[in-house]
Amino acid sequence: MKYKNISVFTIIALIFSSSINGSEKKDSFAGSMVKWDKSRIKEYYIKVNYSSFSPISGLWELRVKNGKIINCMFNGKPAENCTETAGSFTMENLYKTAGRSSAADKNGPFIIEVTYGKNGFINSLSRIRNPEYKKTVQKDTTYRIEVLNFIPGGG
Repeated sequence: MKYKNISVFTIIALIFSSSINGSEKKDSFAGSMVKWDKSRIKEYYIKVNYSSFSPISGLWELRVKNGKIINCMFNGKPAENCTETAGSFTMENLYKTAGRSSAADKNGPFIIEVTYGKNGFINSLSRIRNPEYKKTVQKDTTYRIEVLNFIPGGG
């Protein structure tokens, strides 16, 4: 009888934690977005690892001011005219992509997975194949952007 009560309690706790975790992604995005907006960070350094079947896969280091890239390095070398290429790696654009995905149709060929760091900001953003999507999807179209370093103020 003693163990039967523990089992019921354990099951109830698991059900409760599952219902909390189910809404966690949406809540995490909303909370993270609020934190980003409230931070009013206008200048920062960000280092990302971009993984994709693409010639621009690699380490990107950006200095960003007012949402615009002011300095850019690709795999440790200066990269000129990289605003368009590296624009997706700014924190502002990571939030735009994450926001569009939270409002997107979940039945499409791809889904966006987002993780958040200890600072509350986006830590990684991945475009992965939707396992529920049954139609043919072009290969090599997934990617991952992982924030390796983020320093407000430009570092």
